[in-house]
Amino acid sequence: HEYSANMIAQNLWQQVDNEGYYHQVLQQIVDHRSDGKAVKKEDAFITSANGVKSRRFTTKGWYFCVEWKDGSVSWLPLKDLKESNPVEVSEYVISNNLLEEPAFAWWVPYTIRKLEQMIAAVKQRVKKIWIQLF
Repeated sequence: HEYSANMIAQNLWQQVDNEGYYHQVLQQIVDHRSDGKAVKKEDAFITSANGVKSRRFTTKGWYFCVEWKDGSVSWLPLKDLKESNPVEVSEYVISNNLLEEPAFAWWVPYTIRKLEQMIAAVKQRVKKIWIQLF
């Protein structure tokens, strides 16, 4: 999970230049699809030989159509897009009611929680700097 938090932070950091302006190569996610190989809701969990039930951690079968800043569009597998743009994918998943799908249920809530923690930390730091200035 530390790796995911680092990826989120790195992604946020890469989108801001030295003057604090936000830049984004990805304009927006415009569509999604499953190729039929995605894990179905009824198969989201597996039971081991000793009876322990655990979630399947897979993103197989999901693709997202993204519009880039230059206006071009392309389809990308979820496994790649969730690593490069986890926050954008998470927001898209939530706004399109996909959170119940097994490919998203295991990582989107964690990503959103980490994002909220980072925003709170930044706000706290800005608040401290603001107080020190006055």
